[in-house]
Amino acid sequence: MSRSLSFGLAAALATALALGAPPAHAEERLTLAQAAQRARTSGIDVLLAETNVRAAEGDARAGRALPNPAVTFSVGRGFNYDPLDSSSSRWQYTVGLSDQALFMELLSGKHGLKGDVGAYAVAAAKADRKNAERLVVFATKAAYVDVVGAQKVLAVSKDIAELLGKVVELNRLRYPKVIDEGVLARVEAEKLEADQNVDQAEANLESAQAALAFVLGMRGQNARVTVDEKALDYVVPPSLATATLDALVQQAVSQRADAKQAELSAKRADASMTLAKRQRVPDVSLFLQYQQMGTGQNAVQPPTFAVGVGLPVPILDMRGGTVARAEADVDSSKLSSTRVQNQIVFDVRTAFAAFTSGQRIAARFENQLMERRRRAFEITKAQFEAGSATLMDFLDAERGFAGAANDRLAALVSYWKAVFALEAALGKEIDG
Repeated sequence: MSRSLSFGLAAALATALALGAPPAHAEERLTLAQAAQRARTSGIDVLLAETNVRAAEGDARAGRALPNPAVTFSVGRGFNYDPLDSSSSRWQYTVGLSDQALFMELLSGKHGLKGDVGAYAVAAAKADRKNAERLVVFATKAAYVDVVGAQKVLAVSKDIAELLGKVVELNRLRYPKVIDEGVLARVEAEKLEADQNVDQAEANLESAQAALAFVLGMRGQNARVTVDEKALDYVVPPSLATATLDALVQQAVSQRADAKQAELSAKRADASMTLAKRQRVPDVSLFLQYQQMGTGQNAVQPPTFAVGVGLPVPILDMRGGTVARAEADVDSSKLSSTRVQNQIVFDVRTAFAAFTSGQRIAARFENQLMERRRRAFEITKAQFEAGSATLMDFLDAERGFAGAANDRLAALVSYWKAVFALEAALGKEIDG
């Protein structure tokens, strides 16, 4: 291998590490912040949660509606009756008006309880929408850095494959006078493995692009995003530099949308149970009625005005099943709230552990490991050029340097995913 070729390989690897390669045929350019904002407005899960909010608002409006009054009118004809004068008649007329238990609905407090149930349900649905945003934004950011990482890995893989192709061409010229077939076969195998890595990197990039398009709600089989490669640069968010687990757990418990949703669902269940018990009060209806069958003294039914009440007699159904169901709902909501609290602690603990370890690994790559790998490659290159190292030694050093480059990118992707997981666990974005 010539000195210029070995130097070019090292330079190309360093350039690929620093710059990466832009995606081909991108249709839309989005920064990380823009992608997150797009997810908040276009993510399918967010849109579904929004429909649940509208449904809850419709249910609340229906619950606040008052019963309409009922008007009845009937006409009847008497048989075997002969009116003696014009003031008598064989025709009967009846008109009635009922409040449909409207007064009792207000007096018993059922109407107010229905309003409370609806209001809590709407508030819980809105909190659930915020929680959907939390999860979708995390998925979007994770998919975004996956694309950046896959893009950079592809750039490194292509540069290695291209330069190893030149190494193969050079050594084919040197065979069989300078090198034997075993050396040539090893160089050719290195090139073939590099081509394999390129194919795999291209597939990984396409998969990452598809995942990002999916979480963003982008339509079309060729939907792609041009990403900002600086999103993968190593930096520690200031708010996390001195963060402690206890402080983060307290923040998460106080601000997570799913915790708020569980709290509101518990209040809705309590209001529903109170309403179910209140429904045992009979729905007393008030009614007015006017009836006549003729108008004179000899009429079968002179004009008559009546006021009355009607109520269902609670002897067959005491609403025991409804109350039992409501009580079970209360217990279920309390257990769900406890589970959410436990889930929050679990999320924060696991995310914080991933962040602290990911930070150490990424920092080690940035501050020491890559520099030592690069230095080892440069020394081996110099030894090879001086004749004290073999071609195989140089290829081993090149493989180690390239492997470290890919490991560094994987570490950065994992680090930022840990940061985003911690954001999701806390329920708020972390300023970086």
